[in-house]
Amino acid sequence: MMRFISTVTFSLLLFFRISLNYRCYHCRKTQYGSCIHPMSYYPPVAYCGALGSWCGKVNIGLVYKEGSPTISYGDGSRWAIFKGCVTSNYCLDFENDTLKKKFEVVGANFSSCNICSEELCNSVNSNLSLCGFVKLFVVEVAAVFIMYQVF
Repeated sequence: MMRFISTVTFSLLLFFRISLNYRCYHCRKTQYGSCIHPMSYYPPVAYCGALGSWCGKVNIGLVYKEGSPTISYGDGSRWAIFKGCVTSNYCLDFENDTLKKKFEVVGANFSSCNICSEELCNSVNSNLSLCGFVKLFVVEVAAVFIMYQVF
C-alpha cells in the first residue's frame, strides 16, 4: 500500500508540476540557426528550481561600430536570442544605460529582454520539435517506473 501511495504522489508531482522546479529553454538561437543548448543537449531545456529563478529571453543584435572590434555569432547572423534561467531583476540590469553603453562599445545592440515564471514560458521561436517533447515524456515515465521499483 505504501508503494502505491508513494508512486501516485510522485506521479502527481511530476506530471502536474506541483513544485518549485520548472523547466525553461536554455539555448542560443541565431538568425540562421535553431535553438542550440551551450553543451549541445537535446532538448535544450534546464530545470530552474531555485527560489527567485525565472525563465528569461534576451534579444541582442550586432551593429558595426567604427573603431570597435568586429564580433560575430559564427554563422553570419546579425542577431541572436539567448534563453535560460535568470534572476527576477535580470531585465532591469539590461535596461540600465551603463550596461547598454557597454554593449554598444563592442558592437552589440540590446533590443529586448523578457522574463516569466511558468513551465517553458520562454519558448517563442524555440524550434523544439515534437520529438523533444516525446523524449521529455519518456524520461518522466521512466522516473515513475524507477520510483515504483525502489519503493
